[in-house]
Amino acid sequence: VYADAGTYLVSLTTTTNFGCSASVTKPASILPSPVVNFSHSPPCRSIPVTFTDTTPGTNQSWFWQIESSFYSAQNPVHTFTTSGNKNVMLAVTGTNGCVGLASRQVVVPVQLVPDFTVEKNCINQQTRFNDNTNDFADPVANWQWTFGALGGGSGNPVFFTFPSAGNVTVNLTVITQTGCSYSRAKNINIGTAPLAGFTA
Repeated sequence: VYADAGTYLVSLTTTTNFGCSASVTKPASILPSPVVNFSHSPPCRSIPVTFTDTTPGTNQSWFWQIESSFYSAQNPVHTFTTSGNKNVMLAVTGTNGCVGLASRQVVVPVQLVPDFTVEKNCINQQTRFNDNTNDFADPVANWQWTFGALGGGSGNPVFFTFPSAGNVTVNLTVITQTGCSYSRAKNINIGTAPLAGFTA
């Protein structure tokens, strides 16, 4: 097995049953194999994941094994149906017929179920929205909120002032450190504020 490409001298010696021998030496060219590499979009469960061949040079064929599925496209799309460590292998054949191989594990995180709480859901007050998502498996890095057709916000917690009473559909989208995105919508009732008064 040659570790590096290049030209090597190869010798062959043959010996007959009578003890006679002859030798020949010739140069042999060992061609380089592709240095295989690949990348992928965020490996989220139940969402199509694009795998991209990033092997340098001009190559002629690709063979992927992702879990128990096989692909011959250069940049296949695969959907993981379960969470966990997934084996991915890519074999690339160069134009010289040599084959290179790369394999690694891709971690598919557990799906998050977004949730949030609401405080002071009254008109003309700063209603507070708090993310309550259990993100132990894949920490949340970004929060995006929409408050019906009235506007939106980002971050956690977030504050919004509602100008009128009624039901509003509030949507929270969380984006995790892995890059996976999950959403949750709730119907929130915005009530009227109490009228303060007293007698003396």
